[in-house]
Amino acid sequence: MIIPSTNIVTPLGKIILGKVIQSGRLVVAGPNKSKELGQVLNLLRQEKVNFIIIVDGALNRIAPMVEVDVLILATGAARTPDILKLAFETQHIVKILQYPVLDTKGAVIFCENILDIKKVDVILKNFKGKDTLYINGVIGEDSFKYLVSRKDELRGKRLIFSDPIKLLVCCDINNLRDFLSELQKAQVEIGVRKSIKVIAVTVNPYYPQYRFASNNYVEAFVDCDKLQESIKKNIPVPVYDVVKEGSQKLFQDILEYQ
Repeated sequence: MIIPSTNIVTPLGKIILGKVIQSGRLVVAGPNKSKELGQVLNLLRQEKVNFIIIVDGALNRIAPMVEVDVLILATGAARTPDILKLAFETQHIVKILQYPVLDTKGAVIFCENILDIKKVDVILKNFKGKDTLYINGVIGEDSFKYLVSRKDELRGKRLIFSDPIKLLVCCDINNLRDFLSELQKAQVEIGVRKSIKVIAVTVNPYYPQYRFASNNYVEAFVDCDKLQESIKKNIPVPVYDVVKEGSQKLFQDILEYQ
């Protein structure tokens, strides 16, 4: 049963909203832009039905997630079977998603996307004597690296991003961690205008293991208890293995937020 339709186009056609009234097989696709996801969420909310809206996504398509109220981060050995590396990465993703919300202070320079290091030169030239640098768009990895190399010009100042998603999409999480660490060492106060509340992390010990001898993949698993404990150690939210534990606790976390 079709409810409203939209003019948002995906590789599978225009997005429509519908109600499932019988079982069957369905291939679905959703919006991949923040603005379009916001439009779909608003349409669903206008139906005035008491439900929970779950948005599925991936780290390399995380940009639209700025529109959600809370986030459940799903990770596992398929990303890397190196448990310590995975735990370290997950810890920093959660930390960035929940960066402190800051207001601008003093004299402010506002800028949009910074995708060219030449633009960094212009921004820092205009930033002299100012107190806050507000980046409303995204910053490219090379531009961020160059900005960090001139961190002394930001010392004691405030650097604000519109949301943590803009940070996560700029570069590899390990490089991002290093960039932010260097700025913090230079006493640059870093924050966002909107944070993303992470309410839980789920872990999966499964990964496809490549066998060179037979040129194929076989299923493999890391130690599930070690994986869960390693990630839980430095993360201030519950960490679940929903295959081992079931989904009830995770669902309860969602209901309690509601």
